[in-house]
Amino acid sequence: LDETNLAFSAEYSSLPSLAAESPRRYLSIVRTNLDKLGIVVGDHTVLPTVVVLLAAAGLWLARRSKQAWLVLGVSLVPVASALAFFVQHRYLIVAAAGAVVFAGVAVAAVPRRVRAPVLALALVMAAFASVMTFRGDAAGWWHPSDHSEQRLAGEWLEANTEPGERIMTRSMIVSFYAERTTVAVPHTGIEGMLTFARHYGVRYIVADQYTVDRLIPELMPLFERDDIPGLRLVQVVETENRTARIFAVDPAPPPSLDDPPLLAFTGDAS
Repeated sequence: LDETNLAFSAEYSSLPSLAAESPRRYLSIVRTNLDKLGIVVGDHTVLPTVVVLLAAAGLWLARRSKQAWLVLGVSLVPVASALAFFVQHRYLIVAAAGAVVFAGVAVAAVPRRVRAPVLALALVMAAFASVMTFRGDAAGWWHPSDHSEQRLAGEWLEANTEPGERIMTRSMIVSFYAERTTVAVPHTGIEGMLTFARHYGVRYIVADQYTVDRLIPELMPLFERDDIPGLRLVQVVETENRTARIFAVDPAPPPSLDDPPLLAFTGDAS
């Protein structure tokens, strides 16, 4: 928050302008993205190691083909954009598809007598990688981390609040399902959050585990207590071993005509 405690101190800037302003800090972001890319490749859920090795062999075999270089170029575009911005598994789908093409080249080049076992191993490992995506950190197998508690919190708000009422959350998932004007939770303690919420006419505040555990630990009392002055607990959502708690601001503030800070500036749910 800035010195008024009613607005964010940082202003929205494009990525190129940030890079031009501080190249060294931007390079540190790229290094972090490289580390994240290594983790994504290493967990074998995008592509298993066997397919990666086959793709490398296929690329070497097709190194004199212009078409191969075109496929490689198309495959590397999303990798480059992810490194420049943010690395996520879903951003690498096109790159994975290109790798599969080169893996096919390698399979086609191996002697016929061993082609079937090599292909079978690659398919088995690919199937295993797909199955691994169904394991969630919180709830285990067949419960992927899809932030269901945030969806349910948003659905509860949509069903139990008036369309014109404002909510406060750090989750775009909650905002999407609630279909309410959303004010971003500021990085501050309980008292500062309440002052911020009342200024912008917020009626309900959602505390989810990711926000409290990873982003704003100063708000941990929202998970530890039900008797916080100025707040009234109205709903607790629990699913997939994850919890979201919904509080009503009490007493409810009057509606505000001030435009709230955009959730898109700070929103994060994963």
